[in-house]
Amino acid sequence: MGAIGYTSLVLLDGTLNSARYIFGVLRPVALPFISALRNPTFQQDNARSYVAGIVRTFLDTENVRLLPWSARSPDLT
Repeated sequence: MGAIGYTSLVLLDGTLNSARYIFGVLRPVALPFISALRNPTFQQDNARSYVAGIVRTFLDTENVRLLPWSARSPDLT
């Protein structure tokens, strides 16, 4: 997912919070796409709604492997 866009664009009404991220983006769009890949690793930035405990728990429950650093990590030198 990203600039090339292998999935549909998700439009959300209102502010993105962790619940909307899980039920509006991850569960209906990202998880089906990720589960169709072989040995995927998911990357996301440090937006508050992405790194909330409930989101991390959800991704752990769904066995989604995350990169150990964020997309905008200063350690990428």
